[in-house]
Amino acid sequence: MTEAEAIKQIQARFPNVKPSKYEYSRFDAYSHEAIFEVKIRRGKHYAETLIEFDKLAYNLQYAIINKKSFFYVVFSAGGMYLFDVRELMRRGHDFKL
Repeated sequence: MTEAEAIKQIQARFPNVKPSKYEYSRFDAYSHEAIFEVKIRRGKHYAETLIEFDKLAYNLQYAIINKKSFFYVVFSAGGMYLFDVRELMRRGHDFKL
């Protein structure tokens, strides 16, 4: 699966999502309501999901400042997993930093 194919799957659920305009953007897709960081795990499913600290920190602050949701979307052999990071933070999720 490519990032473009992953974003098309996200668009099936969130029709207004667009791919990021820049190759080295801090997030992979966006809409007026949310930003999306995409991770593709080819051929394997992991019991735990990781996100790079710098992506978590930057995107979380960006989402808060701009009043957007921040979704971390993981594609693996097990399917598509969508994490609402702002909501997880609000609920006190332990990110094991």
